[in-house]
Amino acid sequence: MGLVLYLFGAVIFVLVVGWAVYVLPTPGPLGPASLATALIPVGIIVGSVFATVLLAWLLLVLARALFRIWRHLTRSS
Repeated sequence: MGLVLYLFGAVIFVLVVGWAVYVLPTPGPLGPASLATALIPVGIIVGSVFATVLLAWLLLVLARALFRIWRHLTRSS
């Protein structure tokens, strides 16, 4: 799970650096203010992927805990 989050962070970093290199030196109508709106869909997509990965991880942790409780209760009886 840590590797997935690390790779996710690396992709975000590469996107931000690429955006900064491409947009910041550009004057005029293609300046940072007008092209910054291109990051909104990227942020939504990246956020939804992160939320999905986090939800899957939390569900696995919950399932593991419930399985341990169930296994403990069945061994005690």
